[in-house]
Amino acid sequence: MALRSLRGMVAAISLAGLLALAPPCAAGTTTISATAAWTDFAGPHSATSTVSLTMPGRTKSASGILYGDANGDGMVDAQDLVAAFAVFLGEPPSPELLATCDVRPRATDATPMGDGRISADDIQWLALRVMGIVASP
Repeated sequence: MALRSLRGMVAAISLAGLLALAPPCAAGTTTISATAAWTDFAGPHSATSTVSLTMPGRTKSASGILYGDANGDGMVDAQDLVAAFAVFLGEPPSPELLATCDVRPRATDATPMGDGRISADDIQWLALRVMGIVASP
């Protein structure tokens, strides 16, 4: 029983590592599969885990800004979250980063208004955007 739990934990850690090292996904659905094989006293075994990630399309504003794209590479991914979080912790922001990541508060018409700084609200929105939970500010 303990060995089975340990194998499951190792597989989960390996899959998490695979996802962390995977290149940023374009819009659409990407499927990642990982197979583990091992032999123990009961003989050979294998297990396969499959994860499907659905990334939202790129959402640009009327002015052509891709909200959340802190580094200007044309996609919103974990690198953008890291850059915005560094600014949240005190690193000086570039004008481009403020234009794309300072999305809270929103104006009364629900467009991003910003407040001239990267706040916890901006980081929360960007984390949700990177995970594909929200598509626009």
